[in-house]
Amino acid sequence: MTHFQFFRKGSQPNCREKVDVKMRTSSLERGDIKMTQSQIRVSEPERLQDFEVLPQPSSCRLIDFDKAEVFPGIVNGTYILVVKGTKPYLNMQVNLFPLVYVRQPKYWGIEVTGCLPGGIGLPATEPYTAILPLSGIIGTKGIEVIGATRTEKIPVPPK
Repeated sequence: MTHFQFFRKGSQPNCREKVDVKMRTSSLERGDIKMTQSQIRVSEPERLQDFEVLPQPSSCRLIDFDKAEVFPGIVNGTYILVVKGTKPYLNMQVNLFPLVYVRQPKYWGIEVTGCLPGGIGLPATEPYTAILPLSGIIGTKGIEVIGATRTEKIPVPPK
């Protein structure tokens, strides 16, 4: 177990908050603190709180979607999620990330995220289509697509 202490910008000007993080990691570089294969133990509530105070990435955000549909796959009993929308930057990469649950929820949350490589965006809009096979990530009733300003619950199998 490795213990890190670092400071992040606080909510007030000229204020820095001390943040303690405990992690198991196989590699650590000094300087900008680069970690690989880190495993954060979330079995205890205080460990999850340690994770939640970490700074959020500056190059990725939830983005909006216009349409989300579930289609049957080629093999019986499989389904594919197709999400369409307009990305705000030409070079933005759009991905669908399923949330992690301990128990199967009623609706499995899937986040629509957009990332800017290098943190620099080319200011031109472009339509996007993101696809995700739903094997192993379906709730008891279906899925919930989570965008920046809205969510949509979709029953699986589709009615």
